[in-house]
Amino acid sequence: KMQFDCILLDPPCAAGLYVDGMDEILSKQLLKPDGLLFIEHDEQADLSKYRLDSQKRYGTVYISYLSAGENA
Repeated sequence: KMQFDCILLDPPCAAGLYVDGMDEILSKQLLKPDGLLFIEHDEQADLSKYRLDSQKRYGTVYISYLSAGENA
């Protein structure tokens, strides 16, 4: 199976597509166990399926750096 070291997820924030994208990444195990997921989202994003490593805010947009695995 194909897995990636790094995945950038940047869907339209208002559409809420980041949840579907994250679910696909998880269900297909696209992210390597030590891989990183970068996601651009609004403040209401549920990122609980990944471990949040870092987060930056740029106006109303957030960029989160996440790792595979449950949030501790």
